Amino acid sequence: WLFEKGPITWDQVLARWRRRGPMNEEYVRELQRGYEQVRKQLDKIVTVVRVDDISAEDHVERDLMLIKVKAPAGGQRTEIRELVEIFRGRIVDVGDQEVMIEISGKEGKIEAFIDRMRPYGILELVRTGRIAMVRSHGEPR
Repeated sequence: WLFEKGPITWDQVLARWRRRGPMNEEYVRELQRGYEQVRKQLDKIVTVVRVDDISAEDHVERDLMLIKVKAPAGGQRTEIRELVEIFRGRIVDVGDQEVMIEISGKEGKIEAFIDRMRPYGILELVRTGRIAMVRSHGEPR
């Protein structure tokens, strides 16, 4: 989908289909129900420039997460810091009783890190979901 002229609503898409000729109203209702979730997600996005399916191409895929974990000063905080290093994350904020960690990588790595943090007490967690870009075809620099 490519939206250069701003947001387009599902109603506008259906109106364009209807102009092509008669449609069974039940079919239109089924389409509306089936794409309701897609529409809701698109409504949350300010501007969609382009969506491509790159699953068949050589690409780099990552997930980004910020997680806040209970970490009182002392032994537990040291253990958490060591796990952050092992998973190649970064501690981006330190409070009296908690730390905020940034970690990126494949989904499996993120899930494994979450599992390691559960015993310490997860206070907050936000994730981007998967993001990806196609690899360059030229020689690496």
